[in-house]
Formats: sequence, structure tokens, C-alpha cells
Amino acid sequence: MATPTWRRALELWPLPMPEFALGGKRIALLVVDMQRFCAHPDYGLGARLREHFPQAAEYYFARLSLIVPNIARLQRAFRETQRQVIFTTFGSELPGGGDLPRSRRRPPGRPERQFNNFSRGTVEHGILPDLRPVSGDLVINKVTTSAFTSTGIDQSLRHLGVDVLAITGVSTEVCVESTARDAADRGYECVLVDDACATLDAAAHAATLTSFARVFGRVMSTDALVDEMTNAG
Repeated sequence: MATPTWRRALELWPLPMPEFALGGKRIALLVVDMQRFCAHPDYGLGARLREHFPQAAEYYFARLSLIVPNIARLQRAFRETQRQVIFTTFGSELPGGGDLPRSRRRPPGRPERQFNNFSRGTVEHGILPDLRPVSGDLVINKVTTSAFTSTGIDQSLRHLGVDVLAITGVSTEVCVESTARDAADRGYECVLVDDACATLDAAAHAATLTSFARVFGRVMSTDALVDEMTNAG
């Protein structure tokens, strides 16, 4: 298999890059915003893409069809080894969305680029059925792109004794990256799982992986993460 362009670009990076092993560390799986409104073709973003941006929809849905089984596989691997699975959701606590930052509200104009931010408790806000939480999983709702900005996730992770986060979900360069960078700044060792993250175009995805691997943490495939985690015991 050919080396992705973004990995080849890392060879030219002149500064040290994060390196750490998973052995002896308490690792948790973090599944970011895999909800109907932003990760299902028939709701919210998916429906709007199909109607107005079919080329973006084709790429995004193909990517989701890849990452959903990979996230499900990671969930099984973590649960079978008694490792913590954590979900974040994004959505307002108020029906009108008044508790969201102004940047995440949907102003009038350009209706083809609009879709609702669905509040907690709505069908659209719910996590995809194929990835639904089970007893023992932790679900944290946020109203910002980063889970660390508007929730108590940092305190929860420290209480759980988590040292490492394996981060998956959508969108790669928005909520996934914001959460992963904030986690790294707080001292967590972070892994972005390349084939378990998605966004609307390949260039944005690759740019995030490149910058993250240079400064903030490791980037691994689902296979590589499961293999290393299994061998680490």
C-alpha cells in the first residue's frame, strides 16, 4: 500500500514529533459526535448535503461507510478488554439553541448552507444506532467544538485514571481536532485514528493529520491501534 502524502510530508518536518507507547498506560476510546444530525445521510447535515452539495455528499457518505465499522470494531476491542469508551455529543441544552456560542448558531441567509443544531433529547441529536452506548460507557454533551471547553470531561478522565485517548469521530478538523489538541495541552497522550475520523473533504482531513502528528500526538490506523493495544496487555 502506498504511503499517504501527508505521511511523506512528515519526513521533512525538522522538529521532534510526539512518540509514546501504549504499554502500561490507561487508554480510553473517545467517540466524537457520531450523531444522526451530522453523521447520517437522512438527517441534518447529510440531508442538506444530498440536496445542495452532491459531490461533497458522495465523498462524506463513502467516508462514513468506512469509519462506522472501524469505530464499532474499536468499541468492541475496548469493551472486551475492560477499557473505557466515552462519547461526546454536540447540541444545545435549550430548544432554541441560545446556550450555543454565536459561532455555532445558524444565522439567516444562504439557506443551502444552513442546518439545525438539534438540542439534546431530539432524534437527530442521538448517537448512530450502530454505535450506540452500552452500560458502562460515558456520554458527555457539549455546546462547543472542544469537549474540554464546555464540559467536565477533564475531571472525569482524571478520576478514571486515563493517560491516553484514542480519538475518533467527526468532523476531523473541527470537533475532533479541537478536542484532541485541548487534550494534548492538558497532558494526555493522544492518538487520532485516521480511518475512524471523517470530514467533508480529503484535503482538510490530511491537513489535520499532518499538523497533529507533527506537534500533538500520534496518528494510527484502526488495525495498528488494536494490534498495539492488544500486545500492550
